Amino acid sequence: MARLGVLFALAAALSLWLTPAGAQEASQPPLGVIIVDQDRILRESDVAKRLAARDQAARSLLQEESNALRAALEAEEEEIAALRGNAPKEEFDARVRAFNDKAQDARRSVQRRMEDIQRLSGQTRQRMAEALPPILAEIMEEEGAAMVIDRRFVLVAREGADRTEKALDRFNAATADMFPELAKPDE
Repeated sequence: MARLGVLFALAAALSLWLTPAGAQEASQPPLGVIIVDQDRILRESDVAKRLAARDQAARSLLQEESNALRAALEAEEEEIAALRGNAPKEEFDARVRAFNDKAQDARRSVQRRMEDIQRLSGQTRQRMAEALPPILAEIMEEEGAAMVIDRRFVLVAREGADRTEKALDRFNAATADMFPELAKPDE
């Protein structure tokens, strides 16, 4: 259903773009279409780069902590294995159960923290995506265009129809202070 809507919008845009200028009423300005690469803006913007750096730092820290925890668990496991046959069965079994519980808790904790990183990243990406349409609307109005189309849906376009750079510059300016959680360390 969504694909049908996209195809309809594309067909409408192409028909407007391909309509000869003389076929439009003299009192109406020509209806233009501008193109942007939304994915590129959301991937290459300053805030996206800061988000990627924050996420990488968080994953790296979690990996370091996970490695240290794994090493500690392996050492404890070796210690428990050395008790086999030397300790009373009840004491050995209790140590094994406690170790298994501790290892499972550690795995769950790491998994929860990774899910938190992903959730926060997703929420920030959603806010970024929501910040883009007003900027695109502003550019559309300035240029007198009738619509903005994402580059993914354009087969052929005249040179100069792409406004990705302009939109990226505006997005960077508009979002510079919008995401304090992604502030640069020196700020």
